Amino acid sequence: MPAPRTLTRALTEIIIELAWCIESSHDDDVNPDIAVKWLEDITTALSDLTDEQREEMRTLVHQIAAEEPSGARRRFMEEFPKAFSLSDHEE
Repeated sequence: MPAPRTLTRALTEIIIELAWCIESSHDDDVNPDIAVKWLEDITTALSDLTDEQREEMRTLVHQIAAEEPSGARRRFMEEFPKAFSLSDHEE
């Protein structure tokens, strides 16, 4: 039996899924101005994490992306750390 997901992994999956749904939504479904605001809010929240927390989430995002079949959703996940302020400032 696989090990249970950690709370951090579950929350990371939820955040990625939410961001993906917003990013991939059609303008008819979600007002683009509101979508941008929501994505900016996610970025702001994640930028408040400590360096250790950002590293943990970045590692989880890479693991989750590796489990995703190739395609637009996987590319989104691979770019997620940089797009949402999880990358080191040097990257």
